[in-house]
Amino acid sequence: MKNIKAIVFSFLLLGGVVFNLNAQYIINDTVSDFTVIDVHGNTHNLFSYLDNNKYVCIDFFGLSCYQCLTLVPTFNNVYTDYGCNKSDLVFLAINYFNYNDEVLDFEEEFGGIYPAISGMGGGQLVYEEWQIGYWPQLMLISPDKTLISNIAPINRENIDSVFSSYGIEKESCPTSAILNKSVLNNSFYIYPNPASDIINIDTYTNSIGNIHYKIYNLSGLVMLGGNLSNNGAINISNLNDGFYIIELCQDEILMRKRFSVNNRYN
Repeated sequence: MKNIKAIVFSFLLLGGVVFNLNAQYIINDTVSDFTVIDVHGNTHNLFSYLDNNKYVCIDFFGLSCYQCLTLVPTFNNVYTDYGCNKSDLVFLAINYFNYNDEVLDFEEEFGGIYPAISGMGGGQLVYEEWQIGYWPQLMLISPDKTLISNIAPINRENIDSVFSSYGIEKESCPTSAILNKSVLNNSFYIYPNPASDIINIDTYTNSIGNIHYKIYNLSGLVMLGGNLSNNGAINISNLNDGFYIIELCQDEILMRKRFSVNNRYN
C-alpha cells in the first residue's frame, strides 16, 4: 500500500443552481480550511487530514437533486471498497441548506452508509466559502492543499481511475468498521424508535430464530450481539443515549437500520 491516503468528503447540498459573484475554486487553486461536525457528532477538519498526507475528495450534492440520489449506491461502494473511512479513503457527505434530522432521514431513506454533515453542521459556511455554483461535483484535493481534480463524469469507473492516477489504492474495511454485503433497509422494522430499555424487531419472516444481530455505535464498535429471540426483543438498557446501527444477518444477507436510544422515554 502506498504511503498516500485519501479522504472523501461528500457534501450533500439541496440541489439546483446557486449564483455567486465570486468564482469557485479551479484546478491548481489553494483551498481554504474548514471544520465541520457530522450528523452523528463527529468533528472533521480539512487541514488536519491534509497535514497527515491524506488526499481529500469533496463531492457537493443535494437532497432533492435526482442525480445526487442516484449516486448514493456508488458512494456506498466507494466508501466500503476504500476502507470504510479507516484507510486510503474516507467518505463524508455535507449538505448546504438542511438540518441534521433532514440529513438523517435522507440517510435512512436512500441507504447512505457514509458519514454526512448538514448545512447547520458547518456545511453552509463551507459552501459559501468555496462558492459552489452547481452540484453534484466531486473535487480531489492533494496534501499540499491544492485542488487537483474536479472528477467528471461522476461514475465508479472514472472515480477509480482518478484515484489510481494519484496512487490512492483500495483497502478492505477493518474489522471494527460496519460492513455491508447487501443493504435491505425496508426488510425489517424497529420499534419503538427512539427507545430506552427494549427494541423490538419485526423481520416479516417466520424464521426469526436463526437471525444473528450486532449493534454498533457510530464509531463502528460492536456494543451488543447475539441471536434474535423468538419474539424479536433486544434488551438495550445498558446503552447510552445516542444513535446506533443494528445489523441483522440471515443467509449471508446483511440488513441494517439506524435507531436511537433516549432514556427520557423511561
